[in-house]
Amino acid sequence: MKKNKLFALTALMTITAGLAACQGTTSTGQFDVVPTTFDHYYSNKVNFADLGISVEGKYFVDDKIEKVVKNVNGVNKVGIKYVTDGDTAVFYTNGSEDGYTNPLGYSYNYFTCRFLAIDTPESTSSIAPWGKKASAYAKSLLENAEGIIVDATSIDTTGMTDDEMYSAGVRLDSNGTRWLGIIWYCPDGKDPENLENYRCYQLDMIEEGYSFYTGNYNAGVQGNKYVYTASKNDEPVLYSRYENTKGSLTLADLFLEADIRTKSLKQRYNGQQKDPDYDYSTTPREMSITDAIAQYDDLSAHNTYIALTGVVTRFIGSNFYFQDKNGTALYVYMGLDAVAIEEVVGLGETINIRGRLSMYGGQIQLTDIVWAKETFINISKTDPENAIPMPEPIVITEKDFTLARLKELEGHLVTTELSIRSKGRTSKDNSYTLYAEESVKDLVEAGAQYPDMSIRINGDLNPTYTPEEGEAMIGKTVTVTGIMGLYNEDDLTQDETYPSYQIVPGNRPIKVDEDGNYVVDENGNTVADTEIIVH
Repeated sequence: MKKNKLFALTALMTITAGLAACQGTTSTGQFDVVPTTFDHYYSNKVNFADLGISVEGKYFVDDKIEKVVKNVNGVNKVGIKYVTDGDTAVFYTNGSEDGYTNPLGYSYNYFTCRFLAIDTPESTSSIAPWGKKASAYAKSLLENAEGIIVDATSIDTTGMTDDEMYSAGVRLDSNGTRWLGIIWYCPDGKDPENLENYRCYQLDMIEEGYSFYTGNYNAGVQGNKYVYTASKNDEPVLYSRYENTKGSLTLADLFLEADIRTKSLKQRYNGQQKDPDYDYSTTPREMSITDAIAQYDDLSAHNTYIALTGVVTRFIGSNFYFQDKNGTALYVYMGLDAVAIEEVVGLGETINIRGRLSMYGGQIQLTDIVWAKETFINISKTDPENAIPMPEPIVITEKDFTLARLKELEGHLVTTELSIRSKGRTSKDNSYTLYAEESVKDLVEAGAQYPDMSIRINGDLNPTYTPEEGEAMIGKTVTVTGIMGLYNEDDLTQDETYPSYQIVPGNRPIKVDEDGNYVVDENGNTVADTEIIVH
Protein backbone atom coordinates (compact mmCIF):
# COMPACT_ATOMS: atom_id res chain seq x y z
CA MET A 1 0.00 0.00 0.00
CA LYS A 2 1.43 3.35 -0.96
CA LYS A 3 1.95 5.91 1.75
CA ASN A 4 -0.33 8.89 1.88
CA LYS A 5 2.49 11.41 1.89
CA LEU A 6 0.25 14.43 1.41
CA PHE A 7 -1.98 13.53 4.36
CA ALA A 8 1.07 12.72 6.48
CA LEU A 9 2.73 16.05 5.65
CA THR A 10 -0.45 17.91 6.54
CA ALA A 11 -0.74 16.02 9.81
CA LEU A 12 2.90 16.61 10.70
CA MET A 13 2.56 20.33 9.92
CA THR A 14 -0.46 20.48 12.23
CA ILE A 15 1.39 18.66 15.00
CA THR A 16 4.51 20.77 14.84
CA ALA A 17 2.74 24.09 14.41
CA GLY A 18 2.78 24.62 18.16
CA LEU A 19 6.48 23.84 18.26
CA ALA A 20 7.29 26.57 15.76
CA ALA A 21 5.14 29.21 17.42
CA CYS A 22 3.06 29.35 20.56
CA GLN A 23 -0.43 29.33 19.07
CA GLY A 24 -2.52 30.66 21.92
CA THR A 25 -2.70 33.43 24.43
CA THR A 26 -0.94 33.64 27.81
CA SER A 27 -3.30 33.36 30.76
CA THR A 28 -3.22 33.17 34.52
CA GLY A 29 -6.54 31.27 34.58
CA GLN A 30 -7.00 27.56 33.88
CA PHE A 31 -4.14 27.31 31.39
CA ASP A 32 -0.73 28.90 31.01
CA VAL A 33 -1.39 29.16 27.29
CA VAL A 34 -5.05 29.29 26.31
CA PRO A 35 -5.50 27.15 23.18
CA THR A 36 -6.99 28.71 20.05
CA THR A 37 -6.26 25.75 17.76
CA PHE A 38 -5.05 22.14 17.92
CA ASP A 39 -1.49 23.13 18.83
CA HIS A 40 -0.35 19.80 20.39
CA TYR A 41 0.95 21.72 23.40
CA TYR A 42 1.77 18.64 25.48
CA SER A 43 2.61 16.11 22.79
CA ASN A 44 5.33 18.48 21.57
CA LYS A 45 6.93 18.42 25.02
CA VAL A 46 7.59 14.68 25.49
CA ASN A 47 9.15 11.83 23.57
CA PHE A 48 9.86 8.16 24.15
CA ALA A 49 13.42 8.83 25.34
CA ASP A 50 11.95 10.63 28.36
CA LEU A 51 10.80 7.24 29.70
CA GLY A 52 14.35 5.94 29.94
CA ILE A 53 13.27 2.49 28.75
CA SER A 54 15.42 0.29 26.54
CA VAL A 55 13.85 -1.44 23.53
CA GLU A 56 16.90 -3.33 22.36
CA GLY A 57 16.33 -7.08 22.24
CA LYS A 58 12.84 -6.65 23.72
CA TYR A 59 9.73 -8.36 22.36
CA PHE A 60 6.16 -7.39 23.08
CA VAL A 61 4.61 -10.67 24.25
CA ASP A 62 7.42 -11.57 26.66
CA ASP A 63 8.89 -8.17 27.55
CA LYS A 64 5.87 -5.84 27.21
CA ILE A 65 7.68 -3.62 24.73
CA GLU A 66 8.99 -3.86 21.17
CA LYS A 67 10.16 -1.69 18.36
CA VAL A 68 8.14 -3.52 15.73
CA VAL A 69 9.99 -4.49 12.57
CA LYS A 70 9.37 -6.97 9.76
CA ASN A 71 12.07 -8.20 7.42
CA VAL A 72 10.80 -8.35 3.84
CA ASN A 73 13.24 -9.79 1.31
CA GLY A 74 16.21 -8.71 3.39
CA VAL A 75 14.88 -5.22 4.09
CA ASN A 76 13.66 -4.21 7.54
CA LYS A 77 10.32 -2.41 7.39
CA VAL A 78 8.12 -0.89 10.06
CA GLY A 79 6.22 -3.86 11.48
CA ILE A 80 2.69 -2.56 11.08
CA LYS A 81 0.26 -4.88 9.27
CA TYR A 82 -2.71 -2.53 9.14
CA VAL A 83 -4.60 0.14 11.06
CA THR A 84 -8.15 -0.90 11.99
CA ASP A 85 -9.34 2.46 13.26
CA GLY A 86 -8.25 5.25 15.60
CA ASP A 87 -7.61 3.04 18.62
CA THR A 88 -6.71 -0.38 17.19
CA ALA A 89 -3.99 -1.71 14.85
CA VAL A 90 -2.21 -4.97 14.01
CA PHE A 91 1.58 -5.24 14.39
CA TYR A 92 4.20 -7.86 13.58
CA THR A 93 6.47 -9.26 16.28
CA ASN A 94 9.91 -10.84 15.90
CA GLY A 95 9.90 -12.43 19.33
CA SER A 96 7.52 -14.86 20.99
CA GLU A 97 4.42 -15.21 18.83
CA ASP A 98 0.91 -14.42 20.00
CA GLY A 99 -0.42 -17.75 21.18
CA TYR A 100 -2.84 -16.32 23.71
CA THR A 101 -5.68 -14.80 21.69
CA ASN A 102 -6.56 -17.77 19.48
CA PRO A 103 -9.18 -20.04 21.09
CA LEU A 104 -7.64 -23.06 19.33
CA GLY A 105 -4.15 -22.28 20.64
CA TYR A 106 -2.52 -21.38 17.31
CA SER A 107 0.36 -18.89 17.38
CA TYR A 108 0.87 -15.95 15.04
CA ASN A 109 3.77 -13.61 14.26
CA TYR A 110 1.45 -10.63 14.56
CA PHE A 111 -0.83 -9.28 17.27
CA THR A 112 -3.80 -6.93 17.52
CA CYS A 113 -3.32 -4.02 19.90
CA ARG A 114 -6.08 -1.95 21.50
CA PHE A 115 -4.53 1.38 22.44
CA LEU A 116 -4.67 2.27 26.11
CA ALA A 117 -5.94 5.63 27.42
CA ILE A 118 -8.01 6.67 24.38
CA ASP A 119 -11.35 5.85 22.81
CA THR A 120 -11.90 7.17 19.30
CA PRO A 121 -15.33 7.25 17.58
CA GLU A 122 -16.30 4.08 15.71
CA SER A 123 -15.69 3.74 11.97
CA THR A 124 -15.99 -0.01 11.22
CA SER A 125 -18.96 -2.07 12.43
CA SER A 126 -20.73 1.16 13.31
CA ILE A 127 -20.01 4.63 12.00
CA ALA A 128 -20.11 7.48 14.49
CA PRO A 129 -19.68 11.21 13.90
CA TRP A 130 -15.95 12.01 13.48
CA GLY A 131 -15.22 8.25 13.21
CA LYS A 132 -13.89 8.23 9.65
CA LYS A 133 -11.91 11.43 10.23
CA ALA A 134 -10.32 9.95 13.35
CA SER A 135 -9.46 6.78 11.44
CA ALA A 136 -7.98 8.76 8.53
CA TYR A 137 -5.85 10.83 10.91
CA ALA A 138 -4.67 7.68 12.68
CA LYS A 139 -3.64 6.12 9.39
CA SER A 140 -1.82 9.29 8.32
CA LEU A 141 0.38 9.00 11.42
CA LEU A 142 0.96 5.25 11.69
CA GLU A 143 0.99 4.18 8.04
CA ASN A 144 3.66 6.78 7.30
CA ALA A 145 5.74 6.30 10.44
CA GLU A 146 9.45 5.62 10.11
CA GLY A 147 9.31 3.52 13.28
CA ILE A 148 6.79 2.32 15.88
CA ILE A 149 7.23 1.20 19.48
CA VAL A 150 4.41 -0.73 21.16
CA ASP A 151 4.69 -0.33 24.93
CA ALA A 152 2.83 -2.18 27.69
CA THR A 153 5.36 -1.59 30.48
CA SER A 154 2.74 0.53 32.26
CA ILE A 155 0.76 -2.62 33.06
CA ASP A 156 1.85 -3.87 36.46
CA THR A 157 2.09 -7.67 36.42
CA THR A 158 4.34 -8.00 39.47
CA GLY A 159 3.86 -11.37 41.16
CA MET A 160 1.42 -12.65 38.54
CA THR A 161 1.52 -16.09 36.99
CA ASP A 162 1.41 -16.40 33.19
CA ASP A 163 -2.25 -17.40 33.37
CA GLU A 164 -3.03 -14.26 35.37
CA MET A 165 -0.82 -11.97 33.30
CA TYR A 166 -2.14 -13.10 29.91
CA SER A 167 -5.79 -13.03 30.93
CA ALA A 168 -8.57 -10.68 29.89
CA GLY A 169 -8.37 -7.36 31.68
CA VAL A 170 -4.63 -7.47 32.42
CA ARG A 171 -2.43 -7.53 29.32
CA LEU A 172 -5.43 -8.34 27.12
CA ASP A 173 -8.66 -6.41 26.69
CA SER A 174 -11.89 -7.49 28.37
CA ASN A 175 -12.64 -9.91 25.50
CA GLY A 176 -9.21 -11.50 25.64
CA THR A 177 -8.70 -10.94 21.90
CA ARG A 178 -6.57 -7.78 21.79
CA TRP A 179 -3.40 -6.77 23.57
CA LEU A 180 -3.19 -3.43 25.37
CA GLY A 181 -0.46 -0.84 24.92
CA ILE A 182 0.78 2.70 24.45
CA ILE A 183 2.00 3.58 20.94
CA TRP A 184 5.05 5.70 20.16
CA TYR A 185 5.80 6.57 16.54
CA CYS A 186 8.61 8.26 14.65
CA PRO A 187 7.04 10.68 12.11
CA ASP A 188 7.74 10.47 8.41
CA GLY A 189 11.12 12.00 7.54
CA LYS A 190 12.65 11.60 11.02
CA ASP A 191 15.46 9.24 12.05
CA PRO A 192 13.89 6.13 13.65
CA GLU A 193 17.16 5.22 15.37
CA ASN A 194 16.89 8.32 17.56
CA LEU A 195 14.41 7.54 20.36
CA GLU A 196 13.90 11.27 20.93
CA ASN A 197 12.02 11.35 17.62
CA TYR A 198 9.23 9.07 18.87
CA ARG A 199 6.00 10.90 19.69
CA CYS A 200 3.18 9.58 21.88
CA TYR A 201 0.37 8.58 19.54
CA GLN A 202 -2.28 8.76 22.26
CA LEU A 203 -1.34 12.35 23.12
CA ASP A 204 -1.53 13.38 19.48
CA MET A 205 -4.98 11.81 19.05
CA ILE A 206 -6.28 13.61 22.13
CA GLU A 207 -4.72 16.93 21.14
CA GLU A 208 -6.06 16.64 17.60
CA GLY A 209 -9.55 16.40 19.08
CA TYR A 210 -10.26 12.82 17.97
CA SER A 211 -10.32 11.17 21.39
CA PHE A 212 -10.76 11.86 25.06
CA TYR A 213 -8.67 10.42 27.90
CA THR A 214 -10.38 7.29 29.20
CA GLY A 215 -8.50 7.23 32.48
CA ASN A 216 -7.57 3.56 32.06
CA TYR A 217 -3.83 4.12 31.77
CA ASN A 218 -2.53 1.54 34.23
CA ALA A 219 -0.51 3.01 37.09
CA GLY A 220 2.29 0.49 36.72
CA VAL A 221 6.04 0.97 36.28
CA GLN A 222 5.82 3.56 33.53
CA GLY A 223 2.60 5.03 34.96
CA ASN A 224 4.50 6.25 38.04
CA LYS A 225 7.45 7.59 36.05
CA TYR A 226 7.70 11.34 35.58
CA VAL A 227 8.17 12.34 31.96
CA TYR A 228 7.80 16.12 32.11
CA THR A 229 8.44 18.88 34.62
CA ALA A 230 6.48 22.14 34.44
CA SER A 231 8.50 25.30 34.92
CA LYS A 232 7.40 27.28 37.97
CA ASN A 233 8.19 30.52 36.14
CA ASP A 234 7.01 29.72 32.60
CA GLU A 235 4.05 27.46 33.48
CA PRO A 236 2.87 28.65 36.91
CA VAL A 237 -0.72 27.45 36.41
CA LEU A 238 0.33 23.90 35.49
CA TYR A 239 3.01 23.89 38.18
CA SER A 240 0.47 24.84 40.84
CA ARG A 241 -1.60 21.75 40.07
CA TYR A 242 1.45 19.51 40.60
CA GLU A 243 3.23 21.49 43.29
CA ASN A 244 3.38 18.44 45.58
CA THR A 245 5.63 16.73 42.97
CA LYS A 246 7.53 19.96 42.25
CA GLY A 247 5.83 20.29 38.87
CA SER A 248 6.59 16.75 37.71
CA LEU A 249 3.96 14.96 35.59
CA THR A 250 3.53 11.31 34.59
CA LEU A 251 2.32 10.35 31.13
CA ALA A 252 -1.13 9.74 32.64
CA ASP A 253 -1.07 13.30 34.02
CA LEU A 254 -0.27 14.61 30.54
CA PHE A 255 -3.17 12.64 29.04
CA LEU A 256 -5.52 14.26 31.55
CA GLU A 257 -4.12 17.77 31.03
CA ALA A 258 -4.23 17.38 27.24
CA ASP A 259 -7.83 16.20 27.42
CA ILE A 260 -8.97 19.14 29.56
CA ARG A 261 -7.12 21.66 27.43
CA THR A 262 -8.39 20.26 24.11
CA LYS A 263 -11.98 20.09 25.40
CA SER A 264 -11.87 23.85 26.01
CA LEU A 265 -11.76 24.36 22.22
CA LYS A 266 -15.23 22.79 21.98
CA GLN A 267 -14.32 21.33 18.63
CA ARG A 268 -14.37 17.91 16.96
CA TYR A 269 -15.13 14.72 18.87
CA ASN A 270 -13.36 15.73 22.07
CA GLY A 271 -15.28 19.02 22.16
CA GLN A 272 -18.65 17.45 21.24
CA GLN A 273 -18.89 19.48 18.04
CA LYS A 274 -21.22 18.28 15.29
CA ASP A 275 -19.41 16.58 12.43
CA PRO A 276 -20.17 18.65 9.32
CA ASP A 277 -19.73 15.56 7.13
CA TYR A 278 -22.06 13.27 9.04
CA ASP A 279 -25.68 12.63 8.11
CA TYR A 280 -27.63 13.01 11.38
CA SER A 281 -31.02 12.56 9.73
CA THR A 282 -33.32 9.82 10.98
CA THR A 283 -35.05 9.39 7.63
CA PRO A 284 -32.87 7.36 5.23
CA ARG A 285 -32.35 8.13 1.57
CA GLU A 286 -34.05 5.38 -0.45
CA MET A 287 -31.96 4.13 -3.36
CA SER A 288 -31.02 0.98 -5.24
CA ILE A 289 -27.95 -1.07 -4.43
CA THR A 290 -26.75 -0.28 -7.97
CA ASP A 291 -26.91 3.48 -7.38
CA ALA A 292 -25.40 3.18 -3.88
CA ILE A 293 -22.29 1.41 -5.18
CA ALA A 294 -21.97 3.85 -8.09
CA GLN A 295 -22.12 6.77 -5.63
CA TYR A 296 -19.97 5.14 -2.96
CA ASP A 297 -17.32 7.85 -2.72
CA ASP A 298 -19.83 10.62 -2.03
CA LEU A 299 -22.10 8.56 0.22
CA SER A 300 -19.17 7.30 2.27
CA ALA A 301 -17.53 10.73 2.59
CA HIS A 302 -20.75 12.21 4.00
CA ASN A 303 -21.76 9.14 6.02
CA THR A 304 -25.15 9.28 4.30
CA TYR A 305 -27.95 7.32 5.96
CA ILE A 306 -29.50 5.15 3.23
CA ALA A 307 -32.13 2.42 2.78
CA LEU A 308 -31.56 -0.39 0.28
CA THR A 309 -33.79 -3.18 -0.98
CA GLY A 310 -32.63 -6.60 -2.14
CA VAL A 311 -33.26 -10.32 -2.03
CA VAL A 312 -31.19 -12.23 0.55
CA THR A 313 -28.98 -14.69 -1.32
CA ARG A 314 -26.90 -16.09 1.58
CA PHE A 315 -26.51 -15.67 5.33
CA ILE A 316 -22.93 -15.66 6.63
CA GLY A 317 -23.50 -16.09 10.36
CA SER A 318 -25.60 -13.07 11.35
CA ASN A 319 -24.50 -11.15 8.24
CA PHE A 320 -25.77 -11.62 4.71
CA TYR A 321 -25.49 -10.84 1.00
CA PHE A 322 -28.40 -9.43 -0.97
CA GLN A 323 -28.92 -8.11 -4.48
CA ASP A 324 -31.34 -5.70 -6.14
CA LYS A 325 -33.58 -6.19 -9.19
CA ASN A 326 -30.67 -5.09 -11.41
CA GLY A 327 -28.58 -7.98 -10.11
CA THR A 328 -26.15 -5.73 -8.20
CA ALA A 329 -25.03 -7.41 -4.96
CA LEU A 330 -23.81 -6.09 -1.61
CA TYR A 331 -22.62 -7.48 1.72
CA VAL A 332 -24.43 -6.40 4.89
CA TYR A 333 -22.31 -6.40 8.04
CA MET A 334 -24.63 -6.50 11.05
CA GLY A 335 -21.94 -5.67 13.62
CA LEU A 336 -19.96 -7.38 16.36
CA ASP A 337 -22.93 -7.85 18.67
CA ALA A 338 -25.40 -8.80 15.96
CA VAL A 339 -28.09 -11.38 16.39
CA ALA A 340 -29.50 -13.41 13.52
CA ILE A 341 -32.29 -11.66 11.63
CA GLU A 342 -33.57 -14.87 10.06
CA GLU A 343 -36.70 -14.47 12.20
CA VAL A 344 -37.32 -11.20 10.32
CA VAL A 345 -36.34 -12.28 6.82
CA GLY A 346 -35.44 -15.66 5.36
CA LEU A 347 -33.19 -16.84 2.56
CA GLY A 348 -34.73 -15.85 -0.77
CA GLU A 349 -36.91 -13.15 0.78
CA THR A 350 -36.64 -9.44 -0.03
CA ILE A 351 -35.59 -7.00 2.67
CA ASN A 352 -35.40 -3.22 2.95
CA ILE A 353 -32.62 -2.31 5.38
CA ARG A 354 -31.02 0.93 6.62
CA GLY A 355 -27.39 1.74 7.26
CA ARG A 356 -24.26 3.45 5.95
CA LEU A 357 -21.60 2.38 3.45
CA SER A 358 -18.02 1.54 4.31
CA MET A 359 -15.13 -0.47 2.86
CA TYR A 360 -13.49 -3.58 4.30
CA GLY A 361 -10.97 -5.86 2.64
CA GLY A 362 -11.44 -4.05 -0.66
CA GLN A 363 -15.18 -4.74 -0.67
CA ILE A 364 -17.98 -2.19 -0.21
CA GLN A 365 -20.43 -3.13 2.53
CA LEU A 366 -23.50 -1.78 4.28
CA THR A 367 -22.84 -1.35 7.99
CA ASP A 368 -23.83 0.76 11.00
CA ILE A 369 -27.01 -1.30 11.29
CA VAL A 370 -29.22 -0.36 14.23
CA TRP A 371 -31.30 -3.18 15.69
CA ALA A 372 -34.73 -1.56 15.59
CA LYS A 373 -38.12 -2.48 14.15
CA GLU A 374 -37.98 0.23 11.49
CA THR A 375 -34.52 -0.87 10.32
CA PHE A 376 -35.79 -4.06 8.66
CA ILE A 377 -38.83 -4.40 6.41
CA ASN A 378 -39.65 -7.81 4.93
CA ILE A 379 -40.92 -6.77 1.50
CA SER A 380 -41.84 -10.37 0.68
CA LYS A 381 -44.49 -10.18 3.40
CA THR A 382 -45.52 -6.51 3.35
CA ASP A 383 -45.43 -5.94 -0.41
CA PRO A 384 -45.06 -9.33 -2.15
CA GLU A 385 -45.72 -7.91 -5.64
CA ASN A 386 -42.46 -5.97 -5.39
CA ALA A 387 -40.42 -8.84 -3.98
CA ILE A 388 -37.28 -9.69 -5.97
CA PRO A 389 -37.00 -13.33 -7.16
CA MET A 390 -34.24 -15.48 -5.70
CA PRO A 391 -31.51 -15.81 -8.36
CA GLU A 392 -30.22 -19.19 -9.49
CA PRO A 393 -26.49 -19.75 -8.85
CA ILE A 394 -24.32 -18.72 -11.81
CA VAL A 395 -22.43 -21.75 -13.09
CA ILE A 396 -18.77 -20.88 -13.63
CA THR A 397 -15.78 -22.86 -14.90
CA GLU A 398 -12.02 -22.35 -15.03
CA LYS A 399 -12.38 -20.07 -18.07
CA ASP A 400 -14.14 -17.58 -15.77
CA PHE A 401 -11.14 -17.39 -13.44
CA THR A 402 -9.87 -14.04 -14.75
CA LEU A 403 -9.79 -10.75 -12.85
CA ALA A 404 -12.20 -9.09 -15.26
CA ARG A 405 -14.81 -11.84 -15.01
CA LEU A 406 -14.43 -12.34 -11.25
CA LYS A 407 -14.87 -8.61 -10.75
CA GLU A 408 -18.26 -8.89 -12.49
CA LEU A 409 -19.21 -11.80 -10.23
CA GLU A 410 -18.33 -10.17 -6.89
CA GLY A 411 -21.12 -10.67 -4.37
CA HIS A 412 -23.11 -12.97 -6.65
CA LEU A 413 -24.24 -16.52 -5.98
CA VAL A 414 -22.12 -18.95 -8.01
CA THR A 415 -21.45 -22.66 -8.25
CA THR A 416 -18.33 -24.36 -9.58
CA GLU A 417 -16.10 -27.41 -9.30
CA LEU A 418 -12.70 -27.15 -7.59
CA SER A 419 -9.90 -29.58 -6.73
CA ILE A 420 -8.81 -28.93 -3.13
CA ARG A 421 -5.03 -28.79 -2.73
CA SER A 422 -4.56 -27.67 0.87
CA LYS A 423 -6.10 -26.06 3.94
CA GLY A 424 -4.84 -22.92 5.62
CA ARG A 425 -4.48 -22.55 9.37
CA THR A 426 -7.63 -21.93 11.36
CA SER A 427 -7.65 -18.26 12.32
CA LYS A 428 -8.47 -16.55 15.60
CA ASP A 429 -12.19 -16.43 14.76
CA ASN A 430 -12.28 -20.12 13.69
CA SER A 431 -12.31 -19.27 9.98
CA TYR A 432 -10.14 -21.12 7.49
CA THR A 433 -9.45 -21.30 3.76
CA LEU A 434 -9.39 -24.28 1.40
CA TYR A 435 -6.99 -23.65 -1.51
CA ALA A 436 -7.76 -25.15 -4.92
CA GLU A 437 -5.50 -26.40 -7.71
CA GLU A 438 -7.26 -23.96 -10.04
CA SER A 439 -5.83 -20.43 -10.09
CA VAL A 440 -6.50 -16.95 -11.44
CA LYS A 441 -4.16 -16.54 -14.40
CA ASP A 442 -3.79 -12.77 -14.00
CA LEU A 443 -2.72 -13.18 -10.37
CA VAL A 444 -0.21 -15.92 -11.23
CA GLU A 445 1.38 -13.67 -13.83
CA ALA A 446 1.49 -10.76 -11.35
CA GLY A 447 3.26 -12.89 -8.74
CA ALA A 448 0.43 -12.46 -6.21
CA GLN A 449 0.77 -14.19 -2.84
CA TYR A 450 -2.64 -15.89 -3.15
CA PRO A 451 -3.34 -16.57 -6.85
CA ASP A 452 -5.40 -19.72 -6.26
CA MET A 453 -9.15 -19.92 -6.25
CA SER A 454 -10.29 -20.85 -2.77
CA ILE A 455 -13.21 -21.62 -0.52
CA ARG A 456 -13.48 -19.42 2.57
CA ILE A 457 -15.16 -21.00 5.57
CA ASN A 458 -16.27 -18.17 7.82
CA GLY A 459 -16.05 -18.90 11.54
CA ASP A 460 -19.43 -17.26 12.08
CA LEU A 461 -21.33 -19.76 9.92
CA ASN A 462 -24.24 -21.29 11.75
CA PRO A 463 -24.05 -24.23 11.32
CA THR A 464 -20.43 -24.22 10.12
CA TYR A 465 -17.98 -26.61 8.44
CA THR A 466 -15.54 -27.85 11.09
CA PRO A 467 -11.76 -27.74 10.47
CA GLU A 468 -11.86 -31.55 10.47
CA GLU A 469 -14.37 -31.50 7.62
CA GLY A 470 -12.08 -29.13 5.77
CA GLU A 471 -9.08 -31.44 6.26
CA ALA A 472 -11.09 -34.33 4.82
CA MET A 473 -11.59 -32.42 1.55
CA ILE A 474 -7.87 -32.15 0.76
CA GLY A 475 -7.07 -34.09 -2.42
CA LYS A 476 -10.73 -34.28 -3.35
CA THR A 477 -12.79 -32.61 -6.07
CA VAL A 478 -15.78 -30.70 -4.75
CA THR A 479 -18.74 -28.82 -6.14
CA VAL A 480 -19.22 -25.68 -4.10
CA THR A 481 -22.05 -23.16 -4.11
CA GLY A 482 -21.67 -19.80 -2.43
CA ILE A 483 -20.96 -16.11 -2.83
CA MET A 484 -18.05 -14.94 -5.00
CA GLY A 485 -16.14 -13.01 -2.38
CA LEU A 486 -13.20 -10.64 -2.61
CA TYR A 487 -10.61 -10.15 0.07
CA ASN A 488 -7.71 -7.75 -0.26
CA GLU A 489 -5.56 -8.32 2.80
CA ASP A 490 -4.02 -5.14 4.09
CA ASP A 491 -0.33 -5.50 4.84
CA LEU A 492 1.63 -2.27 4.96
CA THR A 493 4.93 -4.15 4.85
CA GLN A 494 4.18 -5.23 1.29
CA ASP A 495 4.92 -2.89 -1.64
CA GLU A 496 1.77 -4.06 -3.37
CA THR A 497 -1.18 -6.24 -2.45
CA TYR A 498 -3.48 -8.18 -4.76
CA PRO A 499 -7.08 -9.33 -4.42
CA SER A 500 -7.86 -12.86 -3.38
CA TYR A 501 -11.03 -14.39 -4.82
CA GLN A 502 -12.82 -16.93 -2.71
CA ILE A 503 -16.16 -18.67 -2.82
CA VAL A 504 -17.96 -18.15 0.49
CA PRO A 505 -20.58 -20.77 1.43
CA GLY A 506 -23.45 -19.56 3.58
CA ASN A 507 -24.91 -20.94 6.79
CA ARG A 508 -25.47 -24.62 6.20
CA PRO A 509 -29.10 -25.47 5.46
CA ILE A 510 -30.87 -28.03 7.63
CA LYS A 511 -31.63 -31.33 5.92
CA VAL A 512 -35.28 -32.10 5.18
CA ASP A 513 -36.86 -35.37 4.13
CA GLU A 514 -39.22 -36.02 1.22
CA ASP A 515 -42.16 -34.77 3.27
CA GLY A 516 -40.45 -31.50 4.10
CA ASN A 517 -39.68 -32.44 7.72
CA TYR A 518 -36.33 -31.74 9.37
CA VAL A 519 -33.97 -34.72 9.49
CA VAL A 520 -32.72 -35.44 13.05
CA ASP A 521 -29.96 -37.67 14.41
CA GLU A 522 -30.20 -40.30 17.15
CA ASN A 523 -30.04 -37.54 19.77
CA GLY A 524 -32.90 -35.60 18.23
CA ASN A 525 -30.65 -32.85 16.84
CA THR A 526 -31.25 -31.47 13.36
CA VAL A 527 -28.70 -32.47 10.72
CA ALA A 528 -26.88 -29.83 8.68
CA ASP A 529 -26.89 -30.15 4.90
CA THR A 530 -23.98 -28.88 2.80
CA GLU A 531 -23.09 -26.49 0.00
CA ILE A 532 -19.81 -28.33 -0.58
CA ILE A 533 -20.38 -31.68 -2.26
CA VAL A 534 -17.33 -33.96 -2.18
CA HIS A 535 -16.92 -36.24 -5.20
